[in-house]
Amino acid sequence: MDLYGRSIREPPNPHRPTPPNPQPLTAGTLYGMIKTTVYLEREQAAALRRVAAQTGRSQAQLIRDAVARETAAAPSRVFKSHGVGHGGGEPTSEQVEEILRREFGQRDL
Repeated sequence: MDLYGRSIREPPNPHRPTPPNPQPLTAGTLYGMIKTTVYLEREQAAALRRVAAQTGRSQAQLIRDAVARETAAAPSRVFKSHGVGHGGGEPTSEQVEEILRREFGQRDL
């Protein structure tokens, strides 16, 4: 089976509609979480197991909490192109005809 639950050997059925946004049956997510792999040194893995056992929390929860602490103060993503262009702030879709006239000359649009 592929990620969408279809048999790999089965040819596509043109009479079977494809969902508008097919969601994989299994793709490393659980309740909105994304599966990832973390490589730890032996000592780190042992310490993680020990703290999990002592606190009654899962290793995954301890890792999520550590990631949340480390990323809490991180600045949000800023695109290099942010603020480079010019404009009045209005959506371009509302100015299409004006922009076309300005850029390509006065014509009937």
